[in-house]
Amino acid sequence: MELKRLAGWCVLLAGCGGSSAGTVWSDEPPAAWVQRLGDASYAVRARALNELKSAGPAAHEALRDGCAAADLEIRLRCQELLHTLHRDRFSTELQRLENAVEAGQHYRLPMWESYRTMVGEDAASRRMFVALARRYRSSLQDLATTEAVAWPPLGPLPADAGRDPLRWALLLLVRHGQTTNRCLRDHQIRDQLLRDELSGALQSGKHGDVLRRMVAHLLDDLPASRDRHWMRVALQWQCERQAVRMAWQTLDGETEASPAATALALTTLAKHAPRQAPPALSRFLDDHRTCQIWHLVAATRRRLRTEVRDVALAMLLHLEHQDLRQIGFVDVQADPLTIYRQHTLGFPDEEARRRTWQTASRSGLISLRSLHP
Repeated sequence: MELKRLAGWCVLLAGCGGSSAGTVWSDEPPAAWVQRLGDASYAVRARALNELKSAGPAAHEALRDGCAAADLEIRLRCQELLHTLHRDRFSTELQRLENAVEAGQHYRLPMWESYRTMVGEDAASRRMFVALARRYRSSLQDLATTEAVAWPPLGPLPADAGRDPLRWALLLLVRHGQTTNRCLRDHQIRDQLLRDELSGALQSGKHGDVLRRMVAHLLDDLPASRDRHWMRVALQWQCERQAVRMAWQTLDGETEASPAATALALTTLAKHAPRQAPPALSRFLDDHRTCQIWHLVAATRRRLRTEVRDVALAMLLHLEHQDLRQIGFVDVQADPLTIYRQHTLGFPDEEARRRTWQTASRSGLISLRSLHP
């Protein structure tokens, strides 16, 4: 009895039921194994299943074709096998990435190459991608295989959802993968990244450095922009190179930028490109446009009006290591992102402005030509 049972198992393992004697299936192409998934013999179907699993990625094309077969059994088995092979390969590759100790390896993980293009590859970026892939595997797979990915909306945000670094990484990766209809999405991203409490929480978290690199990549990917809000994003996220580039674009454009954007560009250059800034600052000593209108300074209960030329003068004085309060900017306040808050670089009236400019002129810091109204 035991011998008969053993003989039966040998037949099953050899895959002889219903097949011609001496057939070696592993020498046949995967497409042949796919057809045997619908064989009347259970032993044949089981052997075909094992052969396709062993073939791994080499069987993917045949399995995808099998998903459209007329035989329902073949279709179902092909779909299950593809899911299993993808899951097993994904887990294996993710484990390889998690255990990696050096850069430059190839990983068959959806969106890994795009992600690496954005942030580079080091221990921090690998850790973040492993966490991202474990949570959003299906989203990454969809993004890698189709351009019609649904955009995950940014708002309204549930409590603390906007402080989730992995969610933000996915949003920025989705944005990177799409090439059309970016305008509205970019404005959504910009407005959220400008929120002080949000950017502070994201940057102080364990994935803050990698997120900062993703934001820098986004800023590099923007078309030439003279939008002062994007410049503020660059400053707030410590993307100095991008902030300086935007500042030069703002000042050197063929058309005149807004007064507020011009003033921010001047302060940005004074802080992050001090050696190159003086000629640009001098160009705007004659710019009488108002960039901040009647801000109320709480400490003095006075209204100040700031012109572009006031900002240019203040930055030149700063680069000369002058005390702005002694020159006449008595209400000046520090700005953590630039140097001084723009609305504190103004004056309560034209007489105060004239006295300040005269003091600066007597010090030889500016030319008298800049004093005309």
